[in-house]
Amino acid sequence: MKRSRLFSAALAIAALASLVPAGGAYSQDWPTRPVRLVVPFPPGISDLIARLLAQRLGAKFGQPFVRDRSKINPAAKSRRTAWGPRSGA
Repeated sequence: MKRSRLFSAALAIAALASLVPAGGAYSQDWPTRPVRLVVPFPPGISDLIARLLAQRLGAKFGQPFVRDRSKINPAAKSRRTAWGPRSGA
């Protein structure tokens, strides 16, 4: 009983701590360059969602979000995304 009460208290403290905004994170200007939005799937509904997301994010942040729809397989595209150059930083 005592253990579950301690766990509940720790969980409540963690939840409250996650609500505290990080002051330094809001002061940074991001993105400073166009951001590459990788779509790892063939054209279809995922491409439509990526197109809408890129438009909305571009309008919100004032930088273009470019969809990367190269014709390589999803595994190679994921590798290129993970190990390739950073965008938007």
